[in-house]
Amino acid sequence: LYFLYIYYHRLRYPSIVLLLELALSCLTMMKMRNNDRSLGGLFLLLLISAPLYCVCQNDMEQNPNNAAACLVPDFSGAPPACDSTEITGQCEYNPFRCTGYSTVIFYIYSCDCFFGEYMCAVASSVCPPPPPAESCPLNKPQEAQECDFTDGICRYNAQACPGEIDANEVKFDVCECMDGQFTCTSGREELNCAADRNCPRTTPSDGLVCDQEQDGLTCKYNPTGCINTIDPAVFSDECTCGMGQWECEAATALQDCPDISEPELNLDLCYPGDATVQIQGGNDDDVPMENLNIGDMVLVADGTYEPIYSFGHKDPTTIAKFVELKTIDDASLYLSAQHMVWEVSQGAYVPAS
Repeated sequence: LYFLYIYYHRLRYPSIVLLLELALSCLTMMKMRNNDRSLGGLFLLLLISAPLYCVCQNDMEQNPNNAAACLVPDFSGAPPACDSTEITGQCEYNPFRCTGYSTVIFYIYSCDCFFGEYMCAVASSVCPPPPPAESCPLNKPQEAQECDFTDGICRYNAQACPGEIDANEVKFDVCECMDGQFTCTSGREELNCAADRNCPRTTPSDGLVCDQEQDGLTCKYNPTGCINTIDPAVFSDECTCGMGQWECEAATALQDCPDISEPELNLDLCYPGDATVQIQGGNDDDVPMENLNIGDMVLVADGTYEPIYSFGHKDPTTIAKFVELKTIDDASLYLSAQHMVWEVSQGAYVPAS
Protein backbone atom coordinates (compact mmCIF):
# COMPACT_ATOMS: atom_id res chain seq x y z
CA LEU A 1 0.00 0.00 0.00
CA TYR A 2 2.88 2.33 0.82
CA PHE A 3 4.47 1.96 -2.60
CA LEU A 4 1.13 2.30 -4.36
CA TYR A 5 0.61 5.51 -2.38
CA ILE A 6 4.06 6.81 -3.33
CA TYR A 7 3.61 5.87 -6.97
CA TYR A 8 0.38 7.84 -7.19
CA HIS A 9 1.49 10.94 -5.28
CA ARG A 10 5.22 11.11 -5.94
CA LEU A 11 5.04 13.96 -8.46
CA ARG A 12 2.24 15.88 -6.75
CA TYR A 13 3.06 16.18 -3.06
CA PRO A 14 6.66 14.95 -2.61
CA SER A 15 7.53 17.12 0.41
CA ILE A 16 4.40 16.17 2.36
CA VAL A 17 4.92 12.49 1.54
CA LEU A 18 8.49 12.64 2.80
CA LEU A 19 7.50 14.20 6.15
CA LEU A 20 4.68 11.69 6.68
CA GLU A 21 6.95 8.75 5.96
CA LEU A 22 9.67 10.05 8.30
CA ALA A 23 7.10 10.25 11.07
CA LEU A 24 5.82 6.76 10.30
CA SER A 25 9.38 5.38 10.31
CA CYS A 26 10.22 6.88 13.71
CA LEU A 27 6.96 5.60 15.21
CA THR A 28 7.68 2.12 13.83
CA MET A 29 11.16 2.06 15.40
CA MET A 30 9.86 3.25 18.79
CA LYS A 31 7.40 0.36 18.89
CA MET A 32 10.10 -2.21 18.10
CA ARG A 33 12.16 -4.07 20.67
CA ASN A 34 15.83 -3.13 20.93
CA ASN A 35 17.08 -6.20 19.07
CA ASP A 36 14.72 -5.48 16.17
CA ARG A 37 15.81 -1.89 15.64
CA SER A 38 18.45 -2.85 13.09
CA LEU A 39 15.61 -4.16 10.95
CA GLY A 40 13.74 -0.95 11.68
CA GLY A 41 16.75 1.03 10.46
CA LEU A 42 16.67 -0.81 7.16
CA PHE A 43 12.95 -0.16 6.92
CA LEU A 44 13.61 3.54 7.65
CA LEU A 45 16.20 3.72 4.85
CA LEU A 46 13.77 2.09 2.44
CA LEU A 47 10.98 4.49 3.36
CA ILE A 48 13.21 7.55 2.95
CA SER A 49 14.90 6.47 -0.29
CA ALA A 50 11.71 5.85 -2.24
CA PRO A 51 10.17 9.32 -1.81
CA LEU A 52 13.55 10.98 -2.33
CA TYR A 53 13.90 9.06 -5.60
CA CYS A 54 10.41 10.19 -6.52
CA VAL A 55 11.27 13.84 -5.79
CA CYS A 56 14.28 13.57 -8.14
CA GLN A 57 12.08 12.21 -10.91
CA ASN A 58 10.13 15.47 -10.91
CA ASP A 59 13.15 17.29 -12.39
CA MET A 60 13.46 16.02 -15.97
CA GLU A 61 15.85 17.72 -18.36
CA GLN A 62 14.40 18.01 -21.83
CA ASN A 63 16.00 17.67 -25.22
CA PRO A 64 16.50 21.30 -26.34
CA ASN A 65 15.07 20.27 -29.71
CA ASN A 66 11.76 19.24 -28.17
CA ALA A 67 8.69 21.05 -29.45
CA ALA A 68 7.51 23.90 -27.26
CA ALA A 69 4.28 22.00 -26.61
CA CYS A 70 6.09 18.97 -25.09
CA LEU A 71 4.88 18.23 -21.57
CA VAL A 72 6.82 17.07 -18.52
CA PRO A 73 6.23 13.29 -18.24
CA ASP A 74 3.83 12.32 -15.47
CA PHE A 75 3.88 8.65 -14.48
CA SER A 76 1.56 9.05 -11.52
CA GLY A 77 -1.78 8.47 -13.18
CA ALA A 78 -3.65 8.64 -16.44
CA PRO A 79 -1.69 10.19 -19.35
CA PRO A 80 -2.32 13.95 -19.61
CA ALA A 81 -4.11 15.41 -22.62
CA CYS A 82 -2.04 16.80 -25.50
CA ASP A 83 -2.50 18.39 -28.91
CA SER A 84 -1.19 16.17 -31.72
CA THR A 85 -1.13 19.14 -34.12
CA GLU A 86 1.46 20.85 -31.92
CA ILE A 87 3.47 17.74 -30.97
CA THR A 88 4.29 16.02 -34.26
CA GLY A 89 7.50 14.23 -33.22
CA GLN A 90 8.94 12.50 -30.19
CA CYS A 91 9.73 14.41 -27.00
CA GLU A 92 12.85 13.22 -25.17
CA TYR A 93 13.95 13.58 -21.53
CA ASN A 94 16.85 12.84 -19.16
CA PRO A 95 19.94 12.90 -21.40
CA PHE A 96 23.06 10.81 -20.92
CA ARG A 97 26.29 10.35 -22.86
CA CYS A 98 28.12 7.20 -23.88
CA THR A 99 31.76 6.40 -24.52
CA GLY A 100 32.65 6.62 -28.17
CA TYR A 101 29.75 8.92 -29.10
CA SER A 102 31.14 12.39 -28.45
CA THR A 103 28.55 14.13 -30.64
CA VAL A 104 25.52 11.99 -29.76
CA ILE A 105 23.23 12.50 -26.76
CA PHE A 106 20.96 9.65 -25.67
CA TYR A 107 17.71 10.10 -23.74
CA ILE A 108 16.09 7.74 -21.24
CA TYR A 109 12.45 8.73 -21.75
CA SER A 110 10.56 9.25 -25.00
CA CYS A 111 7.00 10.57 -25.24
CA ASP A 112 4.50 10.99 -28.07
CA CYS A 113 1.09 12.59 -28.40
CA PHE A 114 -1.04 9.60 -29.33
CA PHE A 115 -4.71 10.26 -30.07
CA GLY A 116 -4.75 13.18 -27.65
CA GLU A 117 -2.92 11.41 -24.80
CA TYR A 118 0.71 12.00 -23.82
CA MET A 119 2.20 8.48 -23.83
CA CYS A 120 5.69 7.95 -22.40
CA ALA A 121 8.06 4.98 -22.29
CA VAL A 122 11.68 4.16 -21.50
CA ALA A 123 13.51 4.65 -24.80
CA SER A 124 17.04 3.72 -23.74
CA SER A 125 18.94 3.29 -20.50
CA VAL A 126 22.02 1.33 -21.62
CA CYS A 127 24.86 2.70 -23.69
CA PRO A 128 25.44 1.08 -27.07
CA PRO A 129 28.97 -0.18 -27.65
CA PRO A 130 31.44 2.38 -29.00
CA PRO A 131 31.94 2.31 -32.75
CA PRO A 132 34.73 -0.02 -33.90
CA ALA A 133 38.11 1.63 -34.34
CA GLU A 134 40.44 0.55 -37.12
CA SER A 135 38.82 -2.85 -37.58
CA CYS A 136 35.92 -4.59 -39.28
CA PRO A 137 32.60 -4.10 -37.48
CA LEU A 138 30.86 -7.18 -36.10
CA ASN A 139 27.85 -6.63 -38.34
CA LYS A 140 27.83 -5.75 -42.02
CA PRO A 141 28.14 -1.95 -42.30
CA GLN A 142 25.76 0.14 -44.35
CA GLU A 143 26.87 1.47 -47.70
CA ALA A 144 28.84 4.73 -47.23
CA GLN A 145 29.04 4.20 -43.45
CA GLU A 146 32.10 5.98 -42.03
CA CYS A 147 35.24 3.94 -41.32
CA ASP A 148 38.75 4.72 -40.16
CA PHE A 149 41.11 2.03 -41.45
CA THR A 150 42.69 1.40 -44.82
CA ASP A 151 44.06 -2.15 -44.92
CA GLY A 152 42.11 -5.34 -45.52
CA ILE A 153 38.51 -6.17 -46.36
CA CYS A 154 35.55 -7.30 -44.28
CA ARG A 155 33.45 -10.34 -45.21
CA TYR A 156 29.86 -11.06 -44.18
CA ASN A 157 26.96 -13.43 -44.93
CA ALA A 158 28.76 -16.51 -46.26
CA GLN A 159 26.56 -18.18 -48.88
CA ALA A 160 26.80 -21.09 -51.30
CA CYS A 161 24.60 -23.05 -53.66
CA PRO A 162 22.58 -25.85 -52.00
CA GLY A 163 24.88 -28.77 -51.21
CA GLU A 164 28.03 -27.09 -52.59
CA ILE A 165 31.18 -28.98 -51.50
CA ASP A 166 33.93 -26.68 -52.80
CA ALA A 167 34.87 -24.09 -50.15
CA ASN A 168 36.29 -21.87 -52.90
CA GLU A 169 32.77 -21.51 -54.29
CA VAL A 170 31.50 -19.89 -51.08
CA LYS A 171 30.75 -16.22 -51.67
CA PHE A 172 30.67 -13.37 -49.17
CA ASP A 173 29.25 -9.88 -49.04
CA VAL A 174 32.48 -7.89 -49.09
CA CYS A 175 32.92 -4.42 -47.61
CA GLU A 176 36.06 -2.35 -48.09
CA CYS A 177 36.96 0.89 -46.36
CA MET A 178 37.79 3.43 -49.06
CA ASP A 179 38.26 7.17 -48.52
CA GLY A 180 36.72 6.97 -45.06
CA GLN A 181 33.56 5.15 -46.18
CA PHE A 182 32.53 1.53 -46.66
CA THR A 183 31.85 0.27 -50.17
CA CYS A 184 30.09 -3.10 -50.23
CA THR A 185 29.37 -5.73 -52.89
CA SER A 186 26.92 -8.63 -52.66
CA GLY A 187 28.18 -12.20 -52.84
CA ARG A 188 24.80 -13.51 -54.01
CA GLU A 189 25.36 -11.90 -57.41
CA GLU A 190 28.45 -14.09 -57.91
CA LEU A 191 26.71 -17.39 -57.18
CA ASN A 192 26.16 -19.71 -60.13
CA CYS A 193 23.75 -22.43 -59.04
CA ALA A 194 22.74 -23.70 -62.48
CA ALA A 195 24.30 -27.15 -61.92
CA ASP A 196 21.93 -29.43 -60.01
CA ARG A 197 23.78 -31.69 -57.58
CA ASN A 198 20.59 -33.41 -56.35
CA CYS A 199 21.24 -32.03 -52.87
CA PRO A 200 18.32 -30.97 -50.68
CA ARG A 201 17.85 -27.21 -50.57
CA THR A 202 18.37 -27.10 -46.80
CA THR A 203 20.24 -29.34 -44.36
CA PRO A 204 18.39 -32.71 -44.17
CA SER A 205 17.59 -34.17 -40.79
CA ASP A 206 19.40 -37.29 -39.60
CA GLY A 207 17.50 -40.36 -40.79
CA LEU A 208 15.53 -38.54 -43.47
CA VAL A 209 14.86 -40.82 -46.45
CA CYS A 210 16.96 -40.18 -49.59
CA ASP A 211 16.48 -41.50 -53.12
CA GLN A 212 18.44 -44.40 -54.61
CA GLU A 213 20.09 -42.14 -57.20
CA GLN A 214 21.40 -40.01 -54.31
CA ASP A 215 23.21 -42.95 -52.72
CA GLY A 216 26.81 -41.97 -51.92
CA LEU A 217 26.08 -38.27 -52.54
CA THR A 218 27.72 -35.87 -50.09
CA CYS A 219 26.29 -32.38 -49.55
CA LYS A 220 27.66 -29.59 -47.37
CA TYR A 221 25.75 -26.77 -45.72
CA ASN A 222 26.01 -23.65 -43.58
CA PRO A 223 29.25 -22.07 -44.80
CA THR A 224 31.07 -19.68 -42.52
CA GLY A 225 34.32 -17.73 -42.48
CA CYS A 226 36.25 -15.11 -40.56
CA ILE A 227 35.13 -11.52 -40.99
CA ASN A 228 38.56 -9.93 -41.17
CA THR A 229 40.65 -12.47 -43.15
CA ILE A 230 40.61 -13.91 -46.66
CA ASP A 231 41.10 -17.49 -45.48
CA PRO A 232 38.89 -20.06 -47.29
CA ALA A 233 35.44 -20.64 -45.85
CA VAL A 234 34.42 -23.89 -44.18
CA PHE A 235 31.11 -25.75 -44.02
CA SER A 236 29.57 -26.37 -40.62
CA ASP A 237 27.54 -29.43 -41.66
CA GLU A 238 28.19 -32.38 -43.99
CA CYS A 239 25.47 -34.85 -44.99
CA THR A 240 25.82 -38.13 -46.90
CA CYS A 241 23.12 -40.33 -48.41
CA GLY A 242 23.73 -43.99 -47.54
CA MET A 243 21.47 -47.03 -47.14
CA GLY A 244 18.46 -44.96 -48.14
CA GLN A 245 18.77 -42.22 -45.55
CA TRP A 246 20.73 -39.07 -44.80
CA GLU A 247 23.41 -39.01 -42.12
CA CYS A 248 24.77 -35.62 -41.07
CA GLU A 249 27.72 -34.62 -38.93
CA ALA A 250 29.69 -31.51 -38.09
CA ALA A 251 32.20 -30.76 -40.83
CA THR A 252 35.50 -28.85 -40.64
CA ALA A 253 35.70 -26.55 -37.64
CA LEU A 254 36.38 -22.88 -38.29
CA GLN A 255 39.91 -21.97 -37.28
CA ASP A 256 40.40 -19.23 -34.71
CA CYS A 257 39.68 -15.88 -36.28
CA PRO A 258 41.58 -12.70 -35.44
CA ASP A 259 39.96 -11.11 -32.42
CA ILE A 260 37.18 -8.59 -32.89
CA SER A 261 36.09 -7.26 -29.54
CA GLU A 262 32.41 -8.01 -29.10
CA PRO A 263 30.64 -5.87 -26.47
CA GLU A 264 28.44 -7.51 -23.91
CA LEU A 265 24.99 -5.94 -24.06
CA ASN A 266 22.27 -6.33 -21.47
CA LEU A 267 19.55 -5.22 -23.85
CA ASP A 268 16.12 -6.79 -24.17
CA LEU A 269 15.43 -5.75 -27.74
CA CYS A 270 12.69 -7.40 -29.76
CA TYR A 271 13.32 -7.16 -33.49
CA PRO A 272 16.00 -5.72 -35.76
CA GLY A 273 15.16 -2.49 -37.58
CA ASP A 274 14.95 -4.25 -40.95
CA ALA A 275 12.26 -6.67 -39.75
CA THR A 276 9.09 -6.00 -41.74
CA VAL A 277 5.37 -5.64 -41.04
CA GLN A 278 2.34 -4.64 -43.07
CA ILE A 279 0.42 -1.47 -42.32
CA GLN A 280 -3.10 -0.39 -43.16
CA GLY A 281 -3.23 1.39 -46.50
CA GLY A 282 0.21 0.08 -47.46
CA ASN A 283 -0.98 -2.02 -50.42
CA ASP A 284 0.28 -5.20 -48.70
CA ASP A 285 3.88 -3.96 -49.06
CA ASP A 286 6.40 -4.97 -46.39
CA VAL A 287 7.46 -1.97 -44.28
CA PRO A 288 10.71 -2.07 -42.22
CA MET A 289 10.06 -1.50 -38.52
CA GLU A 290 12.67 1.28 -38.50
CA ASN A 291 10.31 3.29 -40.76
CA LEU A 292 7.22 2.93 -38.54
CA ASN A 293 5.63 5.91 -36.80
CA ILE A 294 3.38 6.41 -33.82
CA GLY A 295 -0.22 5.88 -34.92
CA ASP A 296 0.54 3.50 -37.82
CA MET A 297 -2.00 0.66 -37.96
CA VAL A 298 -0.11 -2.65 -38.06
CA LEU A 299 -1.50 -6.02 -39.23
CA VAL A 300 -1.65 -8.45 -36.26
CA ALA A 301 -2.26 -12.18 -35.85
CA ASP A 302 -6.05 -12.20 -36.05
CA GLY A 303 -6.05 -10.33 -39.37
CA THR A 304 -7.04 -6.94 -37.91
CA TYR A 305 -4.98 -3.75 -37.62
CA GLU A 306 -3.88 -2.25 -34.32
CA PRO A 307 -2.19 1.13 -33.67
CA ILE A 308 1.37 1.77 -32.52
CA TYR A 309 1.23 3.92 -29.37
CA SER A 310 4.87 3.80 -28.25
CA PHE A 311 8.35 2.43 -29.04
CA GLY A 312 9.69 0.64 -25.98
CA HIS A 313 13.08 -0.31 -27.46
CA LYS A 314 13.60 1.83 -30.55
CA ASP A 315 17.35 2.43 -30.70
CA PRO A 316 18.85 2.97 -34.18
CA THR A 317 22.45 3.19 -32.90
CA THR A 318 22.70 -0.04 -30.90
CA ILE A 319 24.45 -3.23 -32.04
CA ALA A 320 22.71 -6.29 -30.59
CA LYS A 321 22.50 -10.05 -31.04
CA PHE A 322 19.43 -11.67 -32.61
CA VAL A 323 18.37 -15.26 -33.10
CA GLU A 324 17.48 -16.46 -36.61
CA LEU A 325 14.70 -19.05 -36.81
CA LYS A 326 14.46 -20.70 -40.23
CA THR A 327 11.41 -22.73 -41.26
CA ILE A 328 11.35 -25.72 -43.61
CA ASP A 329 10.14 -23.49 -46.46
CA ASP A 330 13.29 -21.36 -46.02
CA ALA A 331 11.56 -18.38 -44.41
CA SER A 332 13.53 -16.61 -41.66
CA LEU A 333 12.50 -14.81 -38.50
CA TYR A 334 14.99 -12.65 -36.60
CA LEU A 335 14.24 -11.70 -33.00
CA SER A 336 15.86 -11.44 -29.58
CA ALA A 337 16.71 -14.59 -27.64
CA GLN A 338 14.12 -13.96 -24.92
CA HIS A 339 11.28 -13.00 -27.26
CA MET A 340 8.40 -15.48 -26.86
CA VAL A 341 7.29 -17.61 -29.81
CA TRP A 342 4.24 -19.89 -29.98
CA GLU A 343 5.48 -23.49 -30.36
CA VAL A 344 2.69 -25.72 -31.66
CA SER A 345 3.84 -29.14 -30.46
CA GLN A 346 4.25 -27.86 -26.88
CA GLY A 347 1.13 -25.73 -27.08
CA ALA A 348 2.91 -22.92 -25.29
CA TYR A 349 4.99 -19.78 -25.72
CA VAL A 350 8.74 -20.46 -25.44
CA PRO A 351 11.77 -18.12 -25.71
CA ALA A 352 13.24 -17.92 -29.21
CA SER A 353 16.53 -19.21 -27.83
